[in-house]
Amino acid sequence: MHYKLSCGIIVKTENAAKPETQGSKYLKSILANLTHVSTSFDYGCGKLRYVKTILQKTDTLAIVDSEVQISRFQKLRGTVTSIRNIIRGTNHIRVYNETEFRELDMKFQRGFCINVLSVIPVPAIRMKVLATIKSKLQRQGTCLFVVQYRNSDFTRMQSLSNTRLWRDGFLIDSLRNPSNPRQPFRCTPL
Repeated sequence: MHYKLSCGIIVKTENAAKPETQGSKYLKSILANLTHVSTSFDYGCGKLRYVKTILQKTDTLAIVDSEVQISRFQKLRGTVTSIRNIIRGTNHIRVYNETEFRELDMKFQRGFCINVLSVIPVPAIRMKVLATIKSKLQRQGTCLFVVQYRNSDFTRMQSLSNTRLWRDGFLIDSLRNPSNPRQPFRCTPL
């Protein structure tokens, strides 16, 4: 997803997604110990980092991300392809962009929102994501939220020379593309 901030910076959150090979062993162990359910969704699936582990605990899985993330060609599971292409061959996974997911007439037993909220730089959009997730869960449905953090009080982050406060978080110069002055920041909420 691309967020154009009022300060003129464009935050491209698809750049924050890590590959499947960089999954957290701790989180995978938590996911592996969940009870099996019939339906699940992974909101903000990124580069499919936890899809295989989640799929072991559900019959059907909906993966959701921005159209940019699910349609762009990128390296996934050792091949340059798109999420839409790589998932095309499975009967147990469906791919949706945020709009398609919001309009979907289906409720799920379990949801996942892993390392998504911390890269959304606008609090109002984070609230919309939470409302969408809630609306897609069955009455007794559950959702596991995971949020990255570096330390509990963010004092180290505040002192970095490439960091500046932004609303309820920080903009951090990622140095990923320093030649483009409109892109080089990512957001990390408090």
